[in-house]
Amino acid sequence: MKTRFWIAMLLCVLVSTAGRAAEEKPAPTNANPKLDRQISQLVGQLNGDKAAERDAAEKQLLELAGSTTAQSDRFLELLPKENDQMPLSVRDRLSRIRQQVEDRSAKAATGSSTITLKADKMPLAEVFAAIEKQTGNKLIDNREDQDGKEGKSGNVTIDLKAEPFWSAIDQILDQAKLGVYSYGGEEALSIVARNEGDGSRHGQAVYQGPFRLEVLDVQAQRGRRQPGQNTLKLQLEVAWSRDCGGGNLATSRRPKSDDGHWKPTHR
Repeated sequence: MKTRFWIAMLLCVLVSTAGRAAEEKPAPTNANPKLDRQISQLVGQLNGDKAAERDAAEKQLLELAGSTTAQSDRFLELLPKENDQMPLSVRDRLSRIRQQVEDRSAKAATGSSTITLKADKMPLAEVFAAIEKQTGNKLIDNREDQDGKEGKSGNVTIDLKAEPFWSAIDQILDQAKLGVYSYGGEEALSIVARNEGDGSRHGQAVYQGPFRLEVLDVQAQRGRRQPGQNTLKLQLEVAWSRDCGGGNLATSRRPKSDDGHWKPTHR
């Protein structure tokens, strides 16, 4: 029960951190002129003479907002702010649109991408490309053959239907006998050859939205002279994907030191 409580607390902290990271991202320097024109045109139609025209414009604006956090952020940056110069009905519609897009973006930030893939001896390169296309999460094959050349061989046969991102990744890596390099950077998930003796990834972790949590090491110590002074040390690996709003894939390992404090993590 206590373990579940601390995992829940950790997830709250991670979601909060990811949200702040998303809020602090600087505005992109290269705006989308086509999207800007579309939004401006539809905002003008929000003041149309016919109710059907106004409703249609509002619906199209919501569709332009997209379904991912990145798309929603881009849309909200271009959507005009409500002001006193606008008719009241236009301001109300803009406020309603902004609220719906923000709510949708918040749900996406704490949710998880899903993967649907039916593969029959599909090359790993094609599998990784399909995952990136569906989720926006980039996977890089960093394996090397013994002669130093990049090793990209391997096929996968799997049938996934709306499988959460990390669960799907673990199943694919287990089948291909591959692993993840935890310090490969934040721009992509670095795929490497699995070490001999490594167990399965799938089923060993907890999946919660865009997060993957796995306990890598457990050390329990009980005092003989002072029975009340018992300690439990965990090495916890936390991985998160683009879904949480940070815009990158990342993995963090947090070991505890002898004094019970978290050691700083370097990536």
